[in-house]
Amino acid sequence: MAGKSFVFVVIEILACCASFSAAKCEATCQGHVAGDSIPDPLNCHQFYICLDTLEPTPAPFACPDGEDFDSVTLSCMSPSDPNYVCDRSCFVCAYECGSKSLVSDPWDCSMFYECTEGVAGQAMKCSDENPFFDGYVCQNDEDKCCNCIAYCSTGDLGRYIPDPQNCRGYYQCLNKGPAQEAYHNYCTAGHFDYLHQKCSITFPCFGLCYSHPPEECIETFVCESEGFFPKCPTMCDPYFYECAVNDIGFVVEAKQCPDNLLFDPVTSTCVHDYECHTSFNT
Repeated sequence: MAGKSFVFVVIEILACCASFSAAKCEATCQGHVAGDSIPDPLNCHQFYICLDTLEPTPAPFACPDGEDFDSVTLSCMSPSDPNYVCDRSCFVCAYECGSKSLVSDPWDCSMFYECTEGVAGQAMKCSDENPFFDGYVCQNDEDKCCNCIAYCSTGDLGRYIPDPQNCRGYYQCLNKGPAQEAYHNYCTAGHFDYLHQKCSITFPCFGLCYSHPPEECIETFVCESEGFFPKCPTMCDPYFYECAVNDIGFVVEAKQCPDNLLFDPVTSTCVHDYECHTSFNT
């Protein structure tokens, strides 16, 4: 108990001394003109463009593969260039030992690790008074948690990682750091199997970052072929997706069966409730 109490005391002291400016970590066009590219404070691989209103674009743009955004030249360049500069202070979460002495647990916000000579030690737990680790200290604001963030570590480069918020989603990792939305995709059927790096109808949906009912439905559907597809593959539900040839590769909205009918996931047709099959009773 004495060792744990000491850890809590140290974290409490750090919490009293730490401060972080949210404004510093928002893209701003101050000091720039329309058309200028500006850094994304949260992701060195991305940048914004200043609009005529001197507001940044609503969403960031990604640099070409193998390049990151340089905050001095305001252009994309190789991060291995000796003149490359990127301020990484705004992304406070770290999951690998390197520049920080404390690293976050990717799944549990109450846990963190202390690095010694580049190696993470045993997991340490925040106190009940300040239960959430924010990348620096334990504090009581859950919104500052570092867990359940899609992040590409060194070992993930060239691979796919699961979406921690959606068991059908996955990201392609081309650069180290927070996963990029431009490389975010979804399985049209089944779940993403991170072990075999593919979508699978047999891989279970599990994770600490979401809670899915057994009758899981697909909220974001990307057409891969023509046809009619159930929104809820394991149950009878009024909603379905229709994919035409021009829809392939695009997200489509769910449609509803008419006259209180249900979409049968086995026959891919709208039927009465007493006619409907499910994958559990076929």
